[in-house]
Amino acid sequence: QTSHILVLDPDQARRDNLAQVLKAAGHTPVALGDPAEAARALTTPGLDHAVVALATPGLDQAHF
Repeated sequence: QTSHILVLDPDQARRDNLAQVLKAAGHTPVALGDPAEAARALTTPGLDHAVVALATPGLDQAHF
């Protein structure tokens, strides 16, 4: 089953690598590096999962 997966990581190389792995596995990644953008993306219908680097600068974990 294909999932739409949000990937939030400020490290572009790591974010891109994970997005490639997810895509190769048949999923649709939405790779972002900005917590505010990711928070907005979470309001979009259709996202099934999120992979979040908890050490992302500016990430408010209590409200994410």
